[in-house]
Amino acid sequence: METNVEVKVTRDLQPWQQREFLLFAAKACRIDGECLGWLPFEAYETRHAEGRILAVYNNDDLVGYVLWFNNANVMHIYHTWVRNDARIMVHGRALCSTLEEHCIDLACDRIELWCAVDLAANLFWSAIGFEKITWRWGRAKKSRRHYLWRRHVVAPIGAPTLTTVQQPVVCEQTRSQVSHVRQVLVHRKELQPLQLWSS
Repeated sequence: METNVEVKVTRDLQPWQQREFLLFAAKACRIDGECLGWLPFEAYETRHAEGRILAVYNNDDLVGYVLWFNNANVMHIYHTWVRNDARIMVHGRALCSTLEEHCIDLACDRIELWCAVDLAANLFWSAIGFEKITWRWGRAKKSRRHYLWRRHVVAPIGAPTLTTVQQPVVCEQTRSQVSHVRQVLVHRKELQPLQLWSS
């Protein structure tokens, strides 16, 4: 049987599909709460409204999702879940590939997540190129160790990316040089920094 795997931002779905997704996510927490942890329903609604949830469909059948957020140059995966009957690599890879595209668009250079050590999901993260960086104790009543997984994201050659560069800036009032961090656009083909704004 041929499969058609498609990843969509939940905010861009039809209204009936959005309702279906929110019920699906709430059900996921009831089914695999031990693995996922607990999030209030409002957290899903908020991330959904912000466009920070991706849903994966296989032949128009909703099979999983990833809930993410970003700060500075790091994209964080907060929840990833695929139905038990659909846990094959293609669904997880599709979610992560689409997440990488969003990562590049947002000028993030890596994706990170925490995963409890006793979950089979650790094998998945390792298989798709994430590195185990460190561990910490979880925050639940029955505390267990969690691994920090990280994957660096590299924009394709020719794609514009944001990077941080130290540049001296002359202060007009004091005429002294101050070190100021600026974001500049680096076009990878030319390797020439282009200023986004002037002082």
